[in-house]
Amino acid sequence: MNKKTTLKLKTGVNLRQKLLVRVSIATLSIAIVASLVIIQTFDFKQSNASNQNGANVILPLTLQSVCSDNPAQTRRWKISNPNNFNVNYEWDIFPMIQSGTAIAQPGDNFILTNTIAGSNQIRIKWMNENSRFRQLLLQSSNQSCNITSLYAVEVVQYQPSKRNDGTFVPEELQNTSKALGAPENDQSNNFVSLGFGGEITLMFAEPIANGNGADFKVFETTINNSNCQRQPKNIYAFASFDGCNFVYCGKGCQDSEFDLGSLSQAKYIKLVDCSNPSSNYENQTSDAYRLDGIQSLNGQATSIIEDNLVYGSATDVIQFNQGRRKSGQPVHISRRNPQVALGVPEDDDIGSTNFVSLGFNGSITLKFDYVIFNKEGNDLMVIETSFGAPSCSAYPERVLAEVSLDGQNWFNLGNVCLDGEVDLGAVPAIQYIRLSERSAASFFPSSADGFDLDGILALNSCQGQARFGFFDNNNVPDEIAEFSTFPNPFRDQLNLSYETGTAHEKVSFKIFSMSGQQVWQNTYEFGPNSKELIEVPVLDIPKGTYIIVSESGSIKQTQKLIKN
Repeated sequence: MNKKTTLKLKTGVNLRQKLLVRVSIATLSIAIVASLVIIQTFDFKQSNASNQNGANVILPLTLQSVCSDNPAQTRRWKISNPNNFNVNYEWDIFPMIQSGTAIAQPGDNFILTNTIAGSNQIRIKWMNENSRFRQLLLQSSNQSCNITSLYAVEVVQYQPSKRNDGTFVPEELQNTSKALGAPENDQSNNFVSLGFGGEITLMFAEPIANGNGADFKVFETTINNSNCQRQPKNIYAFASFDGCNFVYCGKGCQDSEFDLGSLSQAKYIKLVDCSNPSSNYENQTSDAYRLDGIQSLNGQATSIIEDNLVYGSATDVIQFNQGRRKSGQPVHISRRNPQVALGVPEDDDIGSTNFVSLGFNGSITLKFDYVIFNKEGNDLMVIETSFGAPSCSAYPERVLAEVSLDGQNWFNLGNVCLDGEVDLGAVPAIQYIRLSERSAASFFPSSADGFDLDGILALNSCQGQARFGFFDNNNVPDEIAEFSTFPNPFRDQLNLSYETGTAHEKVSFKIFSMSGQQVWQNTYEFGPNSKELIEVPVLDIPKGTYIIVSESGSIKQTQKLIKN
């Protein structure tokens, strides 16, 4: 994610300023007129390349004048760094009326300067890989931002929590109107406290845009301007277009910037405090995150774009590590596609193509488009396919369920057996789920292929609790029968071993030569959970290479045979 930083101006007078003052008014006037927009460009290589001396080549910074809340008082500038590393630079309001130094992080960075009489030109200077200064000079556009499109205008939900001493946040710190409009960004009491684990949702008058780099900034008030190490006040940030379905934007400490991610625009921002009440907080009683305001960094969205995101079921396979059958053989090809675990479970009798088998010791990680928030009751349902709707005690196929908000930090929710509902417990929200096979292999036949995942559903919609009436496909056998032949190569005797799954099966066997000629066939019926040994008549089969084919329902398996 690209980052943006907003820097307050530094003022001062140095020797260079004193020298510049001596420049004649006429010379200054000519310089100002001639340099309304002066952008020096240079021939640089890619940022990851090196020059002949081995130093990283530094791509040039770019400078842009952007709108200000009140151009009569302040002007705002955007410095974009195309490199994948920080670049130090100097800036001044030409000629050196205000000046300072700053660091341009990769992506977009912002500077706010005081408005002066005249042209309000800014100059930035940085050093390239050859230790030579490069500079840009630009006049302010004097553009005024639309205030209602820059800041939140309404609080639609507020749920304060307690302070770190166990007391409730004082009533005077629960004035939500102080989080609206432009943040004061000072040490005043113009903030609303969330308390540890508290949350708030704010609305913009119009959707804010997803632009380059970060898209909104959250301002927090920390007395004495202590840093995050001394006052670790943290939040999770979420964004939504409709106020119902949210995406996760990241975690921040104190003043933080966030990207809208998969959303092309957003109208609602939800902040959930995730500060640790056990932290020191400079030995003070803390009411956790103190929200001063939220600012759109890219203004209002100019058009409404359909993002085609889905709520309620997983939409992406992040990782799939399929185990093997109990026999050590690979899972049948018809049950290897992890994509069938996405979306709403089919709830049909098509066959074995509507679920994926994890295999023993296998695992799968899925992602939801939207965040699943922890609400009252169970929050997720895992749908597994088992023939005949057995109980867990009769057929204990299990997975370990783990969940994550960011795909990096995981929380163990325990085991799920067959179809099972899951509560998020102490986890406030998730966007990922990982299921790891934990069935006891000794309980199952050799043909067993572990947990058969049909899909995962969110049980609680944003409007309230909504129970879905989906069930697994109970007419499909859990296990695909396994057959083997021995000896192989064979001479005058060939044995066929067949182990069934959980259903009664009618199976046909055929042997073909490599030219496609059928040399033997027969059909057998087997009961559930049985193992049969069949002697195949092969005395009249000539020496050579053959293929034996097993067909049961929609499942076909093949093996190569050699007769010596």
